[in-house]
Amino acid sequence: MTKPKPIINHLGRPFPPPHRAIGVVFIVLGLWIFTLNWIVAFCVIALGCLVTLPTNGVEIDVEHRRYKEYTGLITLRLGSWKKLDNWTDVSVIRANETLKVYSHNLQSTRHTEQVYKVILLTANHRKRMDVKKCPNKEDAIDHAHEYARLFGMNYTDYNPQISAASRARRRR
Repeated sequence: MTKPKPIINHLGRPFPPPHRAIGVVFIVLGLWIFTLNWIVAFCVIALGCLVTLPTNGVEIDVEHRRYKEYTGLITLRLGSWKKLDNWTDVSVIRANETLKVYSHNLQSTRHTEQVYKVILLTANHRKRMDVKKCPNKEDAIDHAHEYARLFGMNYTDYNPQISAASRARRRR
């Protein structure tokens, strides 16, 4: 029997597109500076790469039942391993991801994209962790059922319990 491969899901980038564009400018500027001073050029290119290339995501080791929320740079994924034992359920939620861009005269434009996230939940559904983003609900549900089978968890609807303190606050 072959050993299961770890699941690696990229969830996005830590820096917004305008910052990543500045990172690309730094890389190009560093290449130009390279003809003048290679030490300064190396520093500028490194700074540009640190802003442009990182990704955030989740790596799940099915065999050892552990996960790592990481920030990655090319193939290097930095994060600490944690046990999957606290997570009992898998679910799908709909989310809106909005990008707001300002022009030079402070007019803003929004681009909103609807995505479906596969999430791991604690027993009371008060904590959740995103493990996959999908463009449509069918793909998200398929991935959620697959993860539930692989991790030995239940597929359920997201339904967080309301704490007694929150209920008391709402009654006021």
